[in-house]
Amino acid sequence: MREAVGEWVHPDARTVLAEDGIGLCSGTLSDARGAVREVSPPLLVRAR
Repeated sequence: MREAVGEWVHPDARTVLAEDGIGLCSGTLSDARGAVREVSPPLLVRAR
């Protein structure tokens, strides 16, 4: 992990959901020099 350099950060995310509504979103935050951080928050999705 390192501090982002420059004026922008690019988020690149992917989401995978199971039939029971549990899922995972994983992603990479990047700046002009390359990857800054990896993120992976858990998800719980339910029908409205």
